[in-house]
Amino acid sequence: MDNDFKYQLQKVIDSPSGYWSPLNIPVVLLVCSLYYDKNYPTFFSGFMGSHKSMGWKMWLLVLACFSFDDVGTAVGFQADDQQRYEGNPVLASYLSKLTYQFKLFESETASYRFHYFSTLIVIFAFDCLKMLGPWGRFFLTITCVTKPIAGYVWWGSGANDYSILDFFMFKHSEKTPQRMGHLLQSMGSREGSGTHVDVRRRLVNDSPNQIDKIVQFLLNFVFAS
Repeated sequence: MDNDFKYQLQKVIDSPSGYWSPLNIPVVLLVCSLYYDKNYPTFFSGFMGSHKSMGWKMWLLVLACFSFDDVGTAVGFQADDQQRYEGNPVLASYLSKLTYQFKLFESETASYRFHYFSTLIVIFAFDCLKMLGPWGRFFLTITCVTKPIAGYVWWGSGANDYSILDFFMFKHSEKTPQRMGHLLQSMGSREGSGTHVDVRRRLVNDSPNQIDKIVQFLLNFVFAS
């Protein structure tokens, strides 16, 4: 990696926003349970129900949508196609911190696997503690809606020797710092070259219209997972 690339990667690693990514879901669910469910108990209960946990149908929805986005993206990082990158700067910073700053995992893909499983464990804990009232379940439902929108492009990332089975079997994966943002993707790749194209995960455009800006804001900061 040349000095400019290292400098840009260090900026991603050092970004304090990365610390929000693992806190997003537990903090929101906690606020929903301790505040909104207590002060506005009937606001969503009409169509979400007043129960405090998820049924098997909602669990299927959560597993399907979170897996579609998170597993697809993590596996897509390993693809030969270098045109895509993680468009959520909060998540990119978090994965980079785990991989390069704290050196807990061998690659961004491995870090994403930890993020994926830890998120599901957090949701499972809230479910077991009966802390998923109508507000929390509504938040998870909206998150499930955004997940396929956020991650579908990674399923078309082309040739890839790293499979979904490899992901779940904790197989070795390569570092992919060039996936951690627009500038990193355009500056270099594992092969030593980078080509900027307007295809990426979080609907990030070079000249976004107002709708794109709103969608990007929601995906990057409200549902930073």
